[in-house]
Amino acid sequence: RAVAAQYHASAEGTAAAESIFRILETPLPPQTAHLTAPLAAGTPPVPDLRSATIGLSQVTVAYPGRDLAALGPLSLTIEPGELIMLTGASGAGKTTLLRLLLRFIEPASGTARVGGTDLAAVPAGSWRAQIAWVPQHPRLFDGSVADNIALGQPGATRSAIAEAATLAGAAAFIEALPDSYDTPLGERAAELSAGQRQQLALARAFLRDAPLLLLDEPTAHLAPAAAAAIDGVIRGPMAGRTIIVATHRYQGIADASQVITFGSRPA
Repeated sequence: RAVAAQYHASAEGTAAAESIFRILETPLPPQTAHLTAPLAAGTPPVPDLRSATIGLSQVTVAYPGRDLAALGPLSLTIEPGELIMLTGASGAGKTTLLRLLLRFIEPASGTARVGGTDLAAVPAGSWRAQIAWVPQHPRLFDGSVADNIALGQPGATRSAIAEAATLAGAAAFIEALPDSYDTPLGERAAELSAGQRQQLALARAFLRDAPLLLLDEPTAHLAPAAAAAIDGVIRGPMAGRTIIVATHRYQGIADASQVITFGSRPA
């Protein structure tokens, strides 16, 4: 299982590097172009994930240099407001599905649609603006605790930041830091435990007013009581958002609207 997981990580890294090089090789637009320019004529409107259904039909994902698909074929309908659990062994495709929904990778075959529109036709930036994501290994940056929580919600008030921290179970340890929410964190926040870093990433996601919440092993580094508290937040204050959780253990799995079990794949 560990070998399979590391193989997927290396394959995803290769695919990410290829995407990075394509961006680096793209010529700069004319200086008159503006990043916030309106969508080009003929571009379909961006579907609102508060009301739009996401549909995957026989979707597969393949990484370069690998014969077997990393995901699929998978057909899935995601209705607004659903709580969907993804379970299965490491390397089985849970994280790959989340990366697909984030538009970090594209289907090798099959179709992905949102509100009847081909997902490939939706601008990736506008799509991701509606998503909050907590990866398995969240990244924290050089800056204050408050800055890290508000990273995806610029201009958030201190009270809103503190409320998000409370929901994530992070308020107690933050308030015990030398300067509380103003305490500076070094790059990657190495001075914090893995569980504390995870709680800050959860607070960041909870703060964002995003209709789609993707959580990849959100309680992996948390004690049982803290994990149970996150379960309560997902089913309580976060209810109404569309939430997809990839997990090995989750106490509220019986309450999910869909449970998708991924089978193991050869390395």
